[in-house]
Amino acid sequence: MVGDVIYVDLPTLGTEVGQFDEVSSFESVKTVLDLLSPVSGVVKEINEELKQKPELVNQDPYAKGWFAKIEVKDFDADKENLLRADAYFEVMKRKIETERLKAKR
Repeated sequence: MVGDVIYVDLPTLGTEVGQFDEVSSFESVKTVLDLLSPVSGVVKEINEELKQKPELVNQDPYAKGWFAKIEVKDFDADKENLLRADAYFEVMKRKIETERLKAKR
């Protein structure tokens, strides 16, 4: 829905993040969005390739388009606030439909 990613702002190595804290942001042809961390921990690795090729986020989000690797602090505590992929997909489908209805008004 946001269009092609044209710029990525990566986090700093060693940054400590809490669950759902902003860890990064990215710009598309339509908007700027924050990337939230699904877990608490420390940023251990960043995808430097995105600086030169932000389009990888659109082209290959599950392989080459990753943003950062976070060393998890306490997954047992964090997992209580996470959804399974199929449940999250349903949430996002409802959100997209809501946005489409707003756009038609």
